[in-house]
Amino acid sequence: MQRRTIETGALSILVVENDSELTLELRGELDLECSEAFEQQLQAAIASDAERVVIDLSGLGFIDSVGMATIYRAAEYSHDNVGRLGLRRCPAALERTFEVMGLRDSLPLLEQPPGPGPGPPLPGPPDPSPEPGPPEPPRPDPMPPGPAPDPVPPTI
Repeated sequence: MQRRTIETGALSILVVENDSELTLELRGELDLECSEAFEQQLQAAIASDAERVVIDLSGLGFIDSVGMATIYRAAEYSHDNVGRLGLRRCPAALERTFEVMGLRDSLPLLEQPPGPGPGPPLPGPPDPSPEPGPPEPPRPDPMPPGPAPDPVPPTI
């Protein structure tokens, strides 16, 4: 097994080469500043003779639209080369972003391997379904009853 780390801005890329799999473990932020370096590493991984290329997203704390576009281009490559490239350990907040953007079903998300796996999921949006409880009391009307105020004539 070979391991090397590439540091670029706020992103650290750990490249792990096993017999038949090459994994790019992303840590930090995948944004405009770091996206080109990641794409170069991804292209080198794809050009390698590894049977499978895996992008491990568990260490991402932030991804901007440029990073999302890079991941999406990787997904397009995966569709053209079925089964060769996959995404693993996608943080819950990032998976939710993929879902909101309509990309969830088009990305090659892999089953999680056995083992320790990623740390706790990144904080996501609050759960929109409130806990059932007693009904709220009626709220007072913000506009008290009575005549509407006279409109102010325009000044010329």
